[in-house]
Amino acid sequence: MTKSKNVFLITGGYDHSIKLWDVHNGACARTLQFPDSHINLLRVSPNKKWLAVAAHPLIRIYKTDFASNGHLSELMGHTKNVTSVVFDSFGTGLYSCGEDCLVKFWDLRQGKSVIDFSHAAPCSSLALHPCQHIVVSGDNDGHIRIWDVRARKCLREMVPEAEVGIRSCSITPDSSMLVAANNNGTCFVWRLDPERKTTCDLSLEPLVQIDAHKTFILRTAVSSNSKYMATGAGDNTAKIWSLPSFEHVHTLSAHQRWVWDVEFSGDSNFLFTGSSDNSARSWNVAQGEAICSFNGHHKVTGLCQC
Repeated sequence: MTKSKNVFLITGGYDHSIKLWDVHNGACARTLQFPDSHINLLRVSPNKKWLAVAAHPLIRIYKTDFASNGHLSELMGHTKNVTSVVFDSFGTGLYSCGEDCLVKFWDLRQGKSVIDFSHAAPCSSLALHPCQHIVVSGDNDGHIRIWDVRARKCLREMVPEAEVGIRSCSITPDSSMLVAANNNGTCFVWRLDPERKTTCDLSLEPLVQIDAHKTFILRTAVSSNSKYMATGAGDNTAKIWSLPSFEHVHTLSAHQRWVWDVEFSGDSNFLFTGSSDNSARSWNVAQGEAICSFNGHHKVTGLCQC
C-alpha cells in the first residue's frame, strides 16, 4: 500500500471500544472506550473531519483528530438500535435509520432531528444520492423506499423479493446505479438516470439481479471511481465485482466468520473488511490479495478510513 501521512483505519465492535489502526503496519495507534453500548456502524464525513458512531439507541459524533477522549455531540431520538448512518456532502447533515422503523435527518449544527420518515418494519440500511436530497432506505420486510427530503415525501416503494429483508443499499458515486442486497444473498441493481441530479422525478430501470452469495449479505460498498462493488456476507467471505458489468472479480476468503462491513479506500485501490473473527483486513483490489491484518478487536461490526 502506498504510504501517506495520517491515514488510519477506524474500527468499532462488540467490545465497547473504537480503535485507530495504522493502515501500513496493522499497529493499533489508539483505543477509545464506548462503555454503554456495542457499536453497529462507523462512518466518516466526506471532509474527513467527523466520525459518526451508530449504536443503541444513539449516535455519537467525534472529531477525527480525537484531540480528547470524549465525543463532540450525542444525537438522541431513535428508541432502538441505529443500524445505518450517512453524512451529506457538506458535513452539516446526517441521515440515520434504525430498528424503530424510522429514517431521520439530523441538522448537526442544531444537534437535533428535523425530518422523520417511517417504515412499517425495522430499517436496516441507507444510501444517499449524489444530489444530496434523495435518500434510499431498506427494511427487514424487503421494502425499499426512495424519499425526497426537500418535498418530505416518498417518491417510490419497491419490493424486489417479498418478505426477504434488505440488508444494504448503495448508490454509485456517478449516480448511475442503485444496488440493494438482501438476506438471500441477492443483489438487485437498477439503472438511474445520471442526468437527473436535481429533480425528484428519479428514473429507475431494473438492470440486473446477481446471486452474489449463498447466504445473507451484510454490507455492500461501491468504490469512489464507480468501477467496483464489494459485498460482505455471512458465508465468511467478501467479494469484489467489476462495474458496470457486475462480473465477479475476486473472492476474499481469509476471514473465519461473518464479514460485517466493507469499505473502499478513497483512491479505490484497496478494500477494508471487518469480521466477527475479531479482525479487520486490507486488500489490494486489483489482485485480490490480503495486505495487512488488524487484530485484537472483539467482533468488528463497523469500519471506515480516515
